[in-house]
Amino acid sequence: DAYPRSFVRFEGVEIRNYLGAAVYLKGYHDPGTEDLQIVNNYIHHNGGDAITLRGEGERNALIENNEIYANGTTAISVGGGSGHIIRGNNIHYNGKDGVRGGGDSLLIEYNVMYDQFHTDQHQDALDLEWITNSVIRYNTISDFTQLIYGGLPPGEPTRNWENLEIYGNTLYNNRYWSVKGGESQGIFIDQRFIAEAQMKNIKIHSNTFGWTGYGAIWLYSQSASQISGIAIYNNIFTDKGPDVTGNGSGITSNYN
Repeated sequence: DAYPRSFVRFEGVEIRNYLGAAVYLKGYHDPGTEDLQIVNNYIHHNGGDAITLRGEGERNALIENNEIYANGTTAISVGGGSGHIIRGNNIHYNGKDGVRGGGDSLLIEYNVMYDQFHTDQHQDALDLEWITNSVIRYNTISDFTQLIYGGLPPGEPTRNWENLEIYGNTLYNNRYWSVKGGESQGIFIDQRFIAEAQMKNIKIHSNTFGWTGYGAIWLYSQSASQISGIAIYNNIFTDKGPDVTGNGSGITSNYN
């Protein structure tokens, strides 16, 4: 069987006070996992990530309705894979990011993510190094260093942000500003480091942005050829609107 650890549902468990990652999907020598479900758990005060999908062989994981709180690093780490659903989780006060990594055909929806700016690990709500053919919708995100961030760090292979729809999200700052004087971007797609990486075919619509401090939407590229087919429409902006920084082309912004 190419997917030996498959079709398992892990539900209703409290996991606390472990030194490393609380839930770790895929061992080092396994080809991958398929259709694992991590549902309705309380995962808190562990030393590492709360939930890790380690590699690109994983398919169709469901991470739903978990409360993920006060873990040492990231709440949900996605090392690639495809078809994962991250839905309805309550994520707050973890040491690093809310959801980190990337993948293909992801659905990230109905999560509530808040109050995670208390460490020096540059805590982002969604830190997605690459993502394709995916939907991010109906999440409520507040008080992170950056709310939705996408960008490959230097030295990584070329991968894109493409064929995405980001809609129905509420993105704002409250305590981050009042407690630390911090400012965030609402959505920051950052292609400064990998010249070949592309931002293309992305719809950002029907979101509400409040008091981000920096531009609500930042698109940052090395060259105009990196950006194509970006549509920004029907959003509500309070305090700050879109800010296209650097060289951009193929961007439309209407009815905001």
